[in-house]
This record gives sequence, C-alpha cells and structure tokens, in this order.
Amino acid sequence: MIASPPAALTVSPTRVVVAAGERRTLEIANNGAAAVTVVASIAGYAVGLRGSPRVAGASRLVVVRPRRLTIPAGGSAAVLVSPVRSAPRDRAALVLVTSRPAGGAVGVSLRIGVLVLVRGTRAVVHRVVPVTLQSRGRHRLELTVRNLGTASERLSASTVRFVRPAGARLEPRELLPRTRGIVLVRIRAPAPAAAVVRILGRTFRLRVAGRR
Repeated sequence: MIASPPAALTVSPTRVVVAAGERRTLEIANNGAAAVTVVASIAGYAVGLRGSPRVAGASRLVVVRPRRLTIPAGGSAAVLVSPVRSAPRDRAALVLVTSRPAGGAVGVSLRIGVLVLVRGTRAVVHRVVPVTLQSRGRHRLELTVRNLGTASERLSASTVRFVRPAGARLEPRELLPRTRGIVLVRIRAPAPAAAVVRILGRTFRLRVAGRR
C-alpha cells in the first residue's frame, strides 16, 4: 500500500478567460493525507520569446476571494476570480495558489500558478501572422509569429497546422497581444525549401531559411 503524500494540491482549470463584470471559479483539491492552509495571491505574467512563462512582479489586474482558506485531507474548495480593471486588449495575470501545512505542522509548501486572461474592451480580433521560418537542424523548424490581434492566443496543433511538410508537431505556447514569439516545430523529414502553414484559418506560404 502506498501512502498519500501529506499535501498534494490540484487546481482546475489552469487557464481562464474573464471579462469585466464576470467571475470565474477555481476549484482547489487537496488529495493529500493532511489538511492544508491555502493562500491565493496575484502576480504579473510574462512570456519569453520561446514561450517560457514567468512571474513578472505584482499585479492588481484581478482579485481573488477568499485569499486564505483551509482544506481538509481529501477535500476541496472554490475561490472566485474577477477583474479589477480592463484594457483595450487582453491582459494577463497569475493567480498563485500556495499551500502551507495547517495547524503549525512541518511540511513542504507547494505553489501552483493559474493563468488569468482579462478580456479586452475592444472587439475580439484573432490575427497571428508569420514573420520568419528557420531551419534549426534536419528535423526542427522555428516559426516566428506576431500577434496583431486583441486576444491572447493559445498556439497549438488546433490553431497552427502545417500543410507542408505534413506530420509536423508543435510545442504549444501562449502568445499575448502585440507580442511576438517563436514556436518550435518538429518534422519527420529534412527541412524543405518552403512550407505551407495555416494559422487561425489563414494560409501562408513561407520560405525556409537556414537550410543545410
């Protein structure tokens, strides 16, 4: 028999979109063997050029209630997230859920981040365009894209599809409005001279630079 760990938190969902005047519910479950105290805080959110997310200081974009609660072993609780203010385009923040052993017990703290996108006040525009497509070895491409729309986009196989070369696999990433980023693409055959890719329903024909 394998014992349950003292604390094992899960938070669902891990990405939410909320507009002004709306609220979203985050469900926090304690699958561990001991009660935990959970503290929720708000932080800024940024994404690196290659898609690495990071905490970017403090943020007052959203509020979360309650900010502190105790969850018994095997139990769950909900917190509500709502925007404080909005902007013309989507903006992002992180809800950081941190666990602490209840009752002064000794234990390991856990922290889980939930991405919260506050929907902009302008009409939602989905527009991501390619900038360059470069070969990085025989079986890897790097697609640089720019988000010219008002909405943050989750770039994945459902939104970015390579028609040629076929069978390409993408590493999913978030792309905030008015930013650019690199999408890593793995291919089966050596890099071709050109590629055809559909991004959010639009088709682009791109030359592959840096082929060997």
